[in-house]
Amino acid sequence: MNKNTKGAIVVGVVLAIGYGFYYLKFSKYSYARTISKVTLIKPSYYLKDWDFAYIKAWALAIRNEKPTFEYRGKTFSIGSGKMI
Repeated sequence: MNKNTKGAIVVGVVLAIGYGFYYLKFSKYSYARTISKVTLIKPSYYLKDWDFAYIKAWALAIRNEKPTFEYRGKTFSIGSGKMI
């Protein structure tokens, strides 16, 4: 292998690791998995037509161990996702 091939392989591996980290921590699926741990509903349920910002706010409240979260000026429960 020459110098350029090794460099391309290193860049490819770094990009793959970066995307994997993003997918596991900051993707819509990751947030849905976090919610499903509390609600015990499969993550695919949250991925259908739900608003990404709503799922993200809900999941971040769970990760930060808060009892409620706010979305568009309204307060929701983390246990059910319903407005209080």
